[in-house]
Amino acid sequence: MILQQMGVIACLVLIGYGTYKKNIIDNRFCRQLSVLIVDFTNPALMISAVITGDITASRRDLLTALLIAAALYALLCVLGAVVPRFLGAAREDRRFYHMLTVYTNTGFIGIPLSRAILPENAMIYVIVFNIMFNVYMYTHGVLVLGGEGVNLKKLISPGTISAIVALVIYWFRIPVPDMPANLVIYLGNATTFLTMVMLGASIAQQSIAKCFRDKTVWRYIVYRMLILPAVLTLIMKAMHLNMHMILAYCLMMALPAANMPLILAEKEGYPTETLSKVILTTTLVSFFTITILLSVLF
Repeated sequence: MILQQMGVIACLVLIGYGTYKKNIIDNRFCRQLSVLIVDFTNPALMISAVITGDITASRRDLLTALLIAAALYALLCVLGAVVPRFLGAAREDRRFYHMLTVYTNTGFIGIPLSRAILPENAMIYVIVFNIMFNVYMYTHGVLVLGGEGVNLKKLISPGTISAIVALVIYWFRIPVPDMPANLVIYLGNATTFLTMVMLGASIAQQSIAKCFRDKTVWRYIVYRMLILPAVLTLIMKAMHLNMHMILAYCLMMALPAANMPLILAEKEGYPTETLSKVILTTTLVSFFTITILLSVLF
């Protein structure tokens, strides 16, 4: 099942790759599409996940998920300070690998991918994990990069707002009228296709061969995308936690590197070659590593 779904996702990425190479879509289209995804379809996807009535997690499960997600990110922050040295990263790149160890692409790729391959009950945990991503990114993340300091204003975004709205609707069992419910469902359903097309176009713009020659990146992939999520998943299983939560959090930790460290680094004027290289390479290999990880562990 997982292999089939990942095959479908790969085909959607190939559509984006091919249409970009054929000049059917261009950079301007991709920039506009990213705004549409980040501000409209992805937020709608999170809300639509909780109004279908297919999620049965209890309030206790939700509170447990918040605590586990916070603990996982705290652990990743500690590991982020150690892993770059273990990987043999150059001194000037260590802050970047610190960020990449902590943050995976839980929003732009994680949310639509989760909707495509995970059961409905797992989506509430994906939403919780994304809230923690934003909390840590704009506190711990900006401090690691040496930016302007904690930026709580950045926590207020369409993604964060929609995640909180989704949790409120679910917690209080708020009924949503048919018209707005259908609206967010239609918007959310477009996310997976649009995201994967844009991802394919992004890959088409990069020099793949150059990225694949970096041994540090491959050490990062083995450790961060296979070993670490596998170990943490086995620990959660040993704790007898909710299996849908374990499945969701395993996927969230196994995703490719997040784009936000790159965006923050560009804002602060840091060189971004290392970040770009890791993001591209991990995105490409994630189709294989995620398939292997989920197939073996579940």
